Amino acid sequence: MENSFSHKMAIKSTEELETILKNKSDYQEDAILAAIWELENRGAETSQKIGKEIITQIAEKTEQKKKKSNYTSDPSAPKLYPWWSIGVISAFFTPLIGGVMMAMNFKQTNNKKQIPIVLAFSVLFTVMVVFLVNYLRVKYDSTTNLTYILNLISAVILSEYFWKKGIGNDFVYRKRSPLIPFIISFAITAFFIWVSTLG
Repeated sequence: MENSFSHKMAIKSTEELETILKNKSDYQEDAILAAIWELENRGAETSQKIGKEIITQIAEKTEQKKKKSNYTSDPSAPKLYPWWSIGVISAFFTPLIGGVMMAMNFKQTNNKKQIPIVLAFSVLFTVMVVFLVNYLRVKYDSTTNLTYILNLISAVILSEYFWKKGIGNDFVYRKRSPLIPFIISFAITAFFIWVSTLG
């Protein structure tokens, strides 16, 4: 087995390679692996146990990194919109679309009790934003980016509270493309901006 560090390790002495293993926190994982492979090629028995332990640690760290992403290619896993896409759409466009996306996720995970709750929240929050912004526009002739502030709050609630409660941070799923919700959100936003310019 070889990697980009194998050539450098091949010209080092056995003592130098063993020093790398003893001070593994100072080196990259690929460099450590290359040192272990080179020692194995040389039949350095004293370092075999240490090498196996380090390889096990690296494998465990790699597996933990995979788990943190929560994405899988397993066809039996449900296909969900990622939490970040729900947050982005809710914050920059409308929490209504974000709520629909979350409801679709709940449907895929058989969490049907949460569907009417998240839909009611997204509808009521959207209505509240519209009325509050229009009220401030009429009364004070200014919204002072209030729409984005309120939408950001809805994004946090949807992507943090509803996701953690209804799905969980450790849930493994297949990634569903948020492209269509992004296009719909953009189209709705563009339409309302166009309507507002007519008035």
